Formats: sequence, structure tokens, C-alpha cells
Amino acid sequence: MARLKIELLKMKGYDSQKEARIRNLKTKLAAISHTDFNTQYDICGRLYEEYKVYQFDSAYVYTQKLISISQKTKDLARLNESELKVGFLLMSAGMFKETFECLNHINTALLDNDYKLQYYSIKSRAYSDLADYNNDKIYSRFDKEQAVKYIDSAIALSTPNSFERLYHEGNKLVITGQVQQTSKEYIRLLDHYNLTPHQRAMVATGLSYFYEGPYQTETRENLMIIGAINDIISSTKETTAIFKLG
Repeated sequence: MARLKIELLKMKGYDSQKEARIRNLKTKLAAISHTDFNTQYDICGRLYEEYKVYQFDSAYVYTQKLISISQKTKDLARLNESELKVGFLLMSAGMFKETFECLNHINTALLDNDYKLQYYSIKSRAYSDLADYNNDKIYSRFDKEQAVKYIDSAIALSTPNSFERLYHEGNKLVITGQVQQTSKEYIRLLDHYNLTPHQRAMVATGLSYFYEGPYQTETRENLMIIGAINDIISSTKETTAIFKLG
């Protein structure tokens, strides 16, 4: 908790570092020839990555630039990749109807394995979040079944022992409610993998779902604190951990 308080005081500094990276990318983008579509696409993609868990509106603007570039160059693979980025933003914002409309429009045959893995992961989370939102005995059951179906596809596509494989295996246990025993996959990631702050936040927050018992409050809170600290360090504003902790 003391570390969390320190990091809260440093939040503006972390955000300033991100803003500096964003300004640098925007300067580079402005200097590029209007006919150099490949470099434009690359930098717009990097700006999207900077913004996607930081500022929804700005991230959305750069997805539209990516779509526009893809259409101008008639690159269908890039067009589908760009629409997938839109799907992630819509899903993160809880816009379920729009998310499924966007994802169902994507031709997965044009996606490489990495983007296909992202597609299944996003679709699984969309159905899982929708099930939690509906929280009823009729629709939630179907949504959970769909969430498991797509997380299984993501697991099948991911490399054994990779972050993606272990994270999705742990996430499947959360989706199916198998949280009576702790996730060995999440613990393995936290203890033995060199994770980015954003990855560490995701895993720690996910692991907290396995400690919902009446005598596990301290462990649950500590995991959410770890998640919140790493969300602050990575300037992540979609802060499930700090919301639950509060």
C-alpha cells in the first residue's frame, strides 16, 4: 500500500513520459511524405498502441487513419487488422453491439496468426464481459459458452509456454468459474516471466479472482494493489484493479 501511494504521486510523471513519446511520433508523422503510405501506417499504428489503454478518443482517431491508409492502398490484410483494432477499443468501452458488428465484419482468413490470436482473444473477452453485464440465467449461459469457444481457439493458436498461452489458460478458468484452486498459469507468469508493467497488471488482476474467499481478503487486496501499481506505471486508464481495490 505504501508503494501504491508513492506511485500515485508519480502518476503525472509516467503520463508525461507517454505524452513525450506521443509528441515525438506525431512530429515524425507530420514530416512524412503524403505518398509514403507504409511509414504513415507504421507510425499511426504506434500511436494507436500508445493511446489504446490511455485515451479512447485519440486511439479511435488513429484507427480511422489506419483504415483510410489501408483503403487508399487497397491492402485488405491491413484493413482487417485496422478494423480489429477498432473492435478492441469498442470492446474496452463496453459497446457490445458495436463490438460484435465490427468483429463479425472481419475476414479472419486475411489475418496472420498473431492478429488471428488477437481476434479470438478479443471476441472471447467481449462475450465474457457481456455475460457479466447481462448476469442472467438465459443469455449469460450462451455468452459464456461463446467466450469459452473463442478462448479455446486463442489457446490453440498460441505458442506453448508463451505469455499468451499461459494467460489465456488462466483466463479460461476465470470465465468458467473454476476459481476454487489458484491458477498455476498466472502464478508461473508472475514468478518466472519478465513481464511488461501492463502484462503484470493484467495477470495480477486476473489472479485476484481466485482469492474471493472470506479469509483471503489480504491476498486479494495485495494482488489488486500490484495490478494498480503496474497500471499507473504503464499509464493504463482502464483500471479494473484500482476500481475494485477502491
